[in-house]
Amino acid sequence: YILVLDADEYVTFGKRSELEKIMKQHQIGRMKIVSKFKKDGQVYEASSYISRFFPKEVRFTGAIHEQLESNLPRVDMKLTVAHSGYLDKEKGSRNIPILHQELEKYPNDAYYHYQLGKEYRLKREFQQSWMYLMKAYKLADDRYAYYNQLILELLQTGKELADKGTISVIVENEIKLKHVTDFHFYKGLFYLDYCLKHLEEAINLLPNIEASFLECIAISKKKHIEYLSGTASFLALYNLGVYYEAISAVPNAKRYYMESAKLGYEPAKTRLSAM
Repeated sequence: YILVLDADEYVTFGKRSELEKIMKQHQIGRMKIVSKFKKDGQVYEASSYISRFFPKEVRFTGAIHEQLESNLPRVDMKLTVAHSGYLDKEKGSRNIPILHQELEKYPNDAYYHYQLGKEYRLKREFQQSWMYLMKAYKLADDRYAYYNQLILELLQTGKELADKGTISVIVENEIKLKHVTDFHFYKGLFYLDYCLKHLEEAINLLPNIEASFLECIAISKKKHIEYLSGTASFLALYNLGVYYEAISAVPNAKRYYMESAKLGYEPAKTRLSAM
């Protein structure tokens, strides 16, 4: 068996017995990768499970963001790895040309379209991002390992563009991603921005803002998936505060800012001191 770690990764939690379990069952092990990144002066954490422990005969495919080519069952292990590579680094200049080269060879590869759309979003080239992400969406199957992240990328880019097509993506995935807190969180951010920019047209969508962030909190008490740390807690609470402050419901705004601040979210503390 082979265990893969990049040079900017290190194990923070796990036991050898987890690896032995995978080997005995002849499976592929998925490790929880926790990455830190900066946005608007704040440090955030995002996590996802990635296949990194596998039989030695299994091979990676692809020139970038390589994937394991195997039909063996993939199992989430109780093994956590910290990744520091996204902190203070911009890799789009390196990755984008490679992804374009791969798409020339494989024009209908949903994964490369997804990765290219993601890279363009990080570079804030949102029209390009939307084009490639939508192409990936049309080509992708919801059984793909990266499907959830593809939808989350579409919601984030759709928010920046205030693109009405995002509403269709939301509606089509309400059931598939109902237990993903990030889905409801980014849905709430999209509706917030969309309503601000198209108030007369979108007034009927206003209740969706509150409902989306409240859903983040509600499903956090059940079995759920959370990629971006805080979408089930302090980030959802903070954005409920933003929503209530925007509609002049000051007592509610203060309440949710306080709950977010108690969890250590600095922007919530800043808003409270300004009120």
